[in-house]
Amino acid sequence: MDQDRDQLRQVEDARERVAQDVRSVAENANIVERTKETVQDKVDDAKSMVSDRVRDAREKLETARDTMQESVQNMTGNLGNLNPMENPIGMLLAGLAVGFLIGLALPVSRFEAERIGPITDDVKDRMRQARSEMMRRGGEVIKDTIEASREAAVNRLREQTREMGME
Repeated sequence: MDQDRDQLRQVEDARERVAQDVRSVAENANIVERTKETVQDKVDDAKSMVSDRVRDAREKLETARDTMQESVQNMTGNLGNLNPMENPIGMLLAGLAVGFLIGLALPVSRFEAERIGPITDDVKDRMRQARSEMMRRGGEVIKDTIEASREAAVNRLREQTREMGME
């Protein structure tokens, strides 16, 4: 009777270990999905950070533009009463401010597009290549992890069946 209980207990213990191994394998198989979610979260964080910085830069530029417009208006208002020959530095500053504001208002020129465009395209291409390489390597790591987990589970099940004398 005690021998039957011991065997029953051993069978229950083996069954519990097998169930734990199956849960472990299932959890490891879910690594692909969790890795995809992690990568997507990182991409979303990067996009959010970039958009925040772009928004901050835009706000700073708008503030600078407004400040310069006020300064130009104040200068031109004050210079309206003066002869430009009496205050050439003020006229120079007002001209620079007006030129800067006009430059902000104009669209990107062909010259700028020709000079800066290739650099922008190159940076975008490098980012795409880095993303592709990261995804490829991540996929390989995930596949290796799943395979190792599967092999470990199979080996563990074999060991348990040998211990039970079932093989």
